[in-house]
Amino acid sequence: MSEENTTLFNSNFRVGKRPLILLAGKSGSGKNYWADRLQLNPVVSYTTRPMRTGETDGVEHHFVSEEFYKAFDKRNIIAYTFFNGNHYWATIDEAETKDVYIIDFAGIEYMLKHHIVNRDKIIVVYIDLSKGRCVSNMLKRGDDLNKAMERAEHDDEAFDLSKSTFKIDLTITAD
Repeated sequence: MSEENTTLFNSNFRVGKRPLILLAGKSGSGKNYWADRLQLNPVVSYTTRPMRTGETDGVEHHFVSEEFYKAFDKRNIIAYTFFNGNHYWATIDEAETKDVYIIDFAGIEYMLKHHIVNRDKIIVVYIDLSKGRCVSNMLKRGDDLNKAMERAEHDDEAFDLSKSTFKIDLTITAD
């Protein structure tokens, strides 16, 4: 998307109340890239997973302990996923004040089934990128090859479009 188109998108997007974009895609598909490129203000979710090299607490996620999760008031959780032994969740306040939430299909299912977010509209966008490109992108960001391959295998099942029960409003296919 050109700089001119990005600016036009953002000026139109911010007129009046705006929707919450749920941006989904396999690991390494470019979700953060697109959120940054479109200058969208992302929901900062919580996670019990360790911080990766180059990440900053409070930017990509709030990195917290298992004890913090256990003590957290679950009534404030609007989306939740348990993946690879770690909890990921977002709060009502974040979802009601931000532009985009980078989320997986399980989180979308949870969000749409359990909670109502006070937004005009929720738009689901799916980034469809080949497994090879996803693995390549994970390696470029410093992920271990074995971990990247494990995530790619997991994502084949986790992002099976035939099993999703929600409508995807826009699919971005790249390769």
